[in-house]
Amino acid sequence: MLSRIVQGAGPNVEAGHIRPTVRSLGTTAFAEKLCILHSEFTQRFADFDIQKSRFELLSNPFAAEVEKAPTNLQMELIKLQCSDALKSKYDAVGASQFPQFITDTMPQLHTEAALMLSMFGSTS
Repeated sequence: MLSRIVQGAGPNVEAGHIRPTVRSLGTTAFAEKLCILHSEFTQRFADFDIQKSRFELLSNPFAAEVEKAPTNLQMELIKLQCSDALKSKYDAVGASQFPQFITDTMPQLHTEAALMLSMFGSTS
């Protein structure tokens, strides 16, 4: 798909950088290529939009709205949000390290956090 977008860009493709310009492509062709690029990005990142509420829950479970959480997580989320000790731990370690501190009494939240974190590879 990307190769179709830069086709005809000529000298504006240098050392792996894509720099098509209105002048080199023409206004109409440039607009068409931007539409194709926008469509490709929308399609590729649609999954993230679908998972938005799950990401929000993971990013700060203490600010998450319980009513909007999946029903299987709501009771555990209430329990979590009422725990000052867990809130302090979350503030200290951050979202990516926090799931390991969720107690065994909250298996659904722990599993949800593990699933969300496993979507992304580790660079460490």
